[in-house]
Amino acid sequence: MLPDQQSRRVIEGVVVTRDGQARPRAVVTVLDESQNVVAQAFADVKGFFSLEVFTETSYRLHAVWPGNTPGDAASARPIDIAPGSDELKLRLELTQPGNSFVERLQKGASTRE
Repeated sequence: MLPDQQSRRVIEGVVVTRDGQARPRAVVTVLDESQNVVAQAFADVKGFFSLEVFTETSYRLHAVWPGNTPGDAASARPIDIAPGSDELKLRLELTQPGNSFVERLQKGASTRE
């Protein structure tokens, strides 16, 4: 028997720099509780992104601008998203140096060693 079909929820918003400038090419990634990537989008020229996820699942969202060179990367503070059906509209500010998504993977690898 197949499980019931789950409802979907829209997460959309804009990725901007500290001074409010849109950040095209920023990568917005959504992870489930098992750290699996379940959705990913690239911000357009106006910094806009849109994703769909299931309503009854908790997620963590990362927004990263990879930069033009490795040292240029910047991240928004990761956001925990609780289950729910309301559409989310987010403004994600790239205020932290580095790539929070890659650093999450590196931390996980170092704790397993």
